[in-house]
Amino acid sequence: MDRQLPHEQPTVQRDPTKAAGDRLLGETAIREGLLTPAQLRDALSAQQLLQTQGIRLRLGEVFVQKGILGPKEVRELLDLLGKRIFH
Repeated sequence: MDRQLPHEQPTVQRDPTKAAGDRLLGETAIREGLLTPAQLRDALSAQQLLQTQGIRLRLGEVFVQKGILGPKEVRELLDLLGKRIFH
């Protein structure tokens, strides 16, 4: 029987299309000079940690919450990628 030990973090299943979109957004932000690879790694780690707590945020939302990028910069990146956000 496969049991999870109390100290183990639950495994988070990521949607492969979402992961690819996050990667593309992050790579575009680096290419545009808006953030560094270290900032992207930090944001992705924060996103993954939040997911283990049941909180699902888009990578752009993590950028804004951590103060890495502003909402306008995220919208501009999404426009570059041809993506739309709805509120």
